[in-house]
Amino acid sequence: MVKKIIFLFVILTIISCKKEKVDGIIIGDTLLVHQSLSENIKMESLINHALKKDKNAIIGIKKFPNGGAASSYGLGYVLTQIIYRIGENEFANILREIPKSELNGFEGLIAVGL
Repeated sequence: MVKKIIFLFVILTIISCKKEKVDGIIIGDTLLVHQSLSENIKMESLINHALKKDKNAIIGIKKFPNGGAASSYGLGYVLTQIIYRIGENEFANILREIPKSELNGFEGLIAVGL
């Protein structure tokens, strides 16, 4: 019984450590649920770097494992919030720097994020 209580406490602690918001960028509930703690930490890092206009971070967000279905909407929402923060023109400039092989998928994520 005590082991079950400790296990439950540890699980609840780990779940509550995930960040739902990074520098004002909201990670939707569906996307958050499908993230492990380490994935959430990686998402936090990607968001922070993307806000600094790092093209590799923006590619990383597009490729981030999201569990599919409704989580893809959450990932698109993260991306559209970043676009709003850095500006559409700046985002377009970043896309020009991204290799053509990496451009697939951005349009769909932005569409579902809106």
